[in-house]
Amino acid sequence: MKNKILIIAILFLSKSILAQKAPVKVTWGAYDKKSRSSTVIDLIGNDKVGYYVIRTKGNMLGGGIFGGGNNIIIDKLNDKMNVVKSEKVNMDYKGKRRAYEGFYLLKNNLVLLSSYKNNKKDKEFIFAESINLKTLKPKGDLKIVMEMESEYRFRQGDFNIRFSRDSSKMLVFGNISNKGRENESFQIKVMDNSLKELWENVIELPYDENTFGVNNFNVNNNGDVLVLGKIYPRGVRKTRNDRSNYFYTLLSYKKGENNAKEYKLDLGDKFITDLTVESNNRDKIICAGFYSDRAGFRQRGTYYIQIDANSGEIISQNLKEFDFEFLTELMTEKQKRKAAKNEAKGKENRQAELYSYDLDDLILRSDGGALLLAEQYYVTTSTTTQRSPTGFWETRTNFHYHYNGIIAVNINPKGTIDWASHIPKYQRSTNDGGFYSSYSHHIGKDAIYVIFNDNVKNLERRKSKDKRLTSAFRKYKDSIAVLAKISLNGKVSFYPLFGNKELKTMVRPKIGTQIGKNTSIIYGVKGKKYRFARLDF
Repeated sequence: MKNKILIIAILFLSKSILAQKAPVKVTWGAYDKKSRSSTVIDLIGNDKVGYYVIRTKGNMLGGGIFGGGNNIIIDKLNDKMNVVKSEKVNMDYKGKRRAYEGFYLLKNNLVLLSSYKNNKKDKEFIFAESINLKTLKPKGDLKIVMEMESEYRFRQGDFNIRFSRDSSKMLVFGNISNKGRENESFQIKVMDNSLKELWENVIELPYDENTFGVNNFNVNNNGDVLVLGKIYPRGVRKTRNDRSNYFYTLLSYKKGENNAKEYKLDLGDKFITDLTVESNNRDKIICAGFYSDRAGFRQRGTYYIQIDANSGEIISQNLKEFDFEFLTELMTEKQKRKAAKNEAKGKENRQAELYSYDLDDLILRSDGGALLLAEQYYVTTSTTTQRSPTGFWETRTNFHYHYNGIIAVNINPKGTIDWASHIPKYQRSTNDGGFYSSYSHHIGKDAIYVIFNDNVKNLERRKSKDKRLTSAFRKYKDSIAVLAKISLNGKVSFYPLFGNKELKTMVRPKIGTQIGKNTSIIYGVKGKKYRFARLDF
């Protein structure tokens, strides 16, 4: 009897919550009958003709998805989010199979990038081919974008691709053999959005591998290549006594120059725990992220550095500690009191900090400021050993994926924090890589919108002063898709979009993407079928 009353109460609660109207129009398409047993791997954007989706029936291995023509499929959607055309992609090359490396929409030019490893010659070829947007078939022959030496005989996909902020430049780069060179070397090529080569070079980093670790490559609107990395002056990567043993550096390579300009990004005795680099449309390089007073993946505050892309001059460098209220907002009252005592006593190794937040996006503001979005993510394991029916002992290890709260930090052009906001969420799953967890976001004119799966019980709890969530999202069971609206002043409001069980569709937020100023696309799964929805804000 008690269980029946509880079920009725939950149903009543969910219906009353769903009555709240979210500030978005959701248009769902129909389930595609052809989509059985395939997986959507990318939503690549849209043009005046339609929306483009990539799915696969093959396996993901190494740097690419290996398979023939039956493995990669491109779908075109209409405004009603229905599939109107599908085309299998032929990945054959001289009787061999190419590795799929991605579709990219470059100013209405849909480009397929792929690679092929010639083990006999120890070379890797990177190909590009333009796709006809009406037929979804290649316009012409394969074009060799890069021919690269490879010291890894049987590994495919030893290269990466980056795009400039305005999508006018494409960077292809790969790690090559160090034969004849002391330090790690890369082959790089910069092209425009019509795949015309602008410049190419082989760069040798100015530090050896023990001292320097590459974090990322980037290309700016001018076609300059930026290499971000960590420097360990003593060659030792383990920290001791919570003292900083590394600093970040940014290397800038320009056309016709072999030597890089170097910008040292050092915060003294502070640990830079996460860093990302972007180039804005004002010829400035923006470096932003989190820092901590201690070693480990913690977050005590933010830093913001602006560099003139032309002169190489550091224009400004600021770091700002999070307010105590923000750091302790999701703590219990007991934890807050303990943190306050540690702050008062100046115990640096016990002061309040955030932990395990991954910096997902650096969104540049038009006035020179920036918005940081980060998510708390970590993996735990549990191992059990038991006797099987046949009498043998069996050991099993389970991987538990935790995708928890999001933080949004708004930084003004001076580098100080205008506001920082928590978007609490509690997602946990096992042995699935967090398939239905995490979030997608949409940048609007007056707000930032975040979409994620939640437990319906949390919507009522969000109205209380205690923002800690106690009900984890789990597939279907009491699950609901939620929209969080972050206003220009940092205020966060939550709206239910739909119940996943009632809609008979589970949303995969990781695949969601913004395709226009006021439009995003999300992707939902029902068993072996899927469908798409357009969100108009």
